[in-house]
Amino acid sequence: MVSFDVVSLFTRVPLGESMYLIRESFPPDIAELFRVCLTGSYFLWNGNYYEQTEGVAMGSPISPIIANFFMERFEEKALESSILKPAVWFRYVDDTFVVWIIKFTMETEVNNQLAFLDVLVKRNGDHLDHTVYRKPTHTDRYLHKLSNHHPSQKQGIIGTLANRARRICAKEHIQEELSHLNKAFLVNGYKDREINAALAPRQGRPEQENTVNKAFLPGHR
Repeated sequence: MVSFDVVSLFTRVPLGESMYLIRESFPPDIAELFRVCLTGSYFLWNGNYYEQTEGVAMGSPISPIIANFFMERFEEKALESSILKPAVWFRYVDDTFVVWIIKFTMETEVNNQLAFLDVLVKRNGDHLDHTVYRKPTHTDRYLHKLSNHHPSQKQGIIGTLANRARRICAKEHIQEELSHLNKAFLVNGYKDREINAALAPRQGRPEQENTVNKAFLPGHR
């Protein structure tokens, strides 16, 4: 459940759009009376007279009518164009009570730590640390070495997790995360040598100059 309140509704009602709506809904002579009432507002401040050119006058008996008239059309357009429709929408002038079908949950930090996706953010004095987050139910079970998969897939899993560690972890936590991965894959049957090879930083492909891209078209014999 939420509630909305329009900020300074009367002084923010657009006169041009309001007059357009009035002319669509009332005969010309009635619309002209509305125009005279809405555009003839003056006030005295600090010894000087001013004309109000935007919004409707505070205290005028016609102002609540025009404000409510504008809000009706405004909320009709808003609700028609909204992707998520509220289950309940009640409005009284500028105050609205709304019940959304969608619900949110909220987590707050515990012991100066908060998990977001696979990142664990830690409050450390006046700055934030970050490392890899694992759920309490995580078991470090990955594709086993003896699994009937291509070796490149197995090496790719280790390399991907190592790459994630370097992208997510703060510098002081990278080695700790890589050591954790080393122990985890030893348990999953991998040899220390192949683990270290997969955990090593990946080297980018060297750029080749004057390369020619080739395209092949299917032919018929």
